[in-house]
Amino acid sequence: MSHIEFQSITKTFGRTVALDDFSLTIESGELVTLLGPSGCGKTTALRIAAGFESPNSGALVIGSTSVLQLPAQKRNMGMVFQNYSLFPHLTVAENVEFGLSVRRQDKLRRLERVKEMLELVQVGELGARYPHQLSGGQQQRVALARALAIEPSVLLLDEPLSALDAQVRVEVRNEIRSLQKNSNMTTLFVTHDQEEAVAISDRICVMGSGRIHQVDTPENVYRQPTTDFVASFIGLSDSITVGQRLLRVRPEDVSLVSPDASDSLLGYVKRVDFSGSHSYVVVMLNDRGQEIRSIIPNSHLLNFSPGDSVGVKLSQVLFETPALV
Repeated sequence: MSHIEFQSITKTFGRTVALDDFSLTIESGELVTLLGPSGCGKTTALRIAAGFESPNSGALVIGSTSVLQLPAQKRNMGMVFQNYSLFPHLTVAENVEFGLSVRRQDKLRRLERVKEMLELVQVGELGARYPHQLSGGQQQRVALARALAIEPSVLLLDEPLSALDAQVRVEVRNEIRSLQKNSNMTTLFVTHDQEEAVAISDRICVMGSGRIHQVDTPENVYRQPTTDFVASFIGLSDSITVGQRLLRVRPEDVSLVSPDASDSLLGYVKRVDFSGSHSYVVVMLNDRGQEIRSIIPNSHLLNFSPGDSVGVKLSQVLFETPALV
């Protein structure tokens, strides 16, 4: 196990700043996710860790070793890409064995390790097949087995689930998390999918425009954002002006009450958006021309119809800033 330290990393592509004074420590055995919109710098940070990009300035330490001068093949990192990157002319077993062969490990040991890894990711019976004979989920499991086979000090995952359909994505995500916990392997995970990040991470590093906005547990990032960018990017929220304050509020913290209830904001039901197990009642606030959503169980929907007058109460404000005058 090794920890990772990004120390004041800056990376530019022409005039575009991809990373701006990026500093982050990932502790040994920890899974940290870089989360943010496209172009925020998360993949650039992972590619610098892997040795595929070089920063303009800063340092990168793995364990106790500064590695920026080391080529990618000497950093002892396992990497899983979103497009699997399996060798099409090699069988599943040969793909997993490849990194061990490059390291000139004993043949018998290589075969034992391949069998162990394929069973670990639950594709033990597929060793003789070729990548084109596998489903997307199976290919990603093989890619994971190949990355783990070399016993890396750090595991890097670059949006490894984005090419999978929803059900398989959840299955592979859970397997990755289980394997990571059982092996206690230091892991850097990159995704733009919030649900994925919340489900898999020990901590989430929320990024925007090449900078870190917040590094915290999934619960704290969701419930206690430190910037309005984090509050608006993570989960659903609405922003309304009340007096001299701009309030950002989550739908689950919005209650709909009688329009004559005390200390409530007055509005009317604009529409009801069905969303499977629940619905969102969208309320237009009368004196503000602003919309706010409340999440409602479908069993309670008969109480709300478009045009109904309602009162709105806020049980919690997610983030607050002074309103622009």
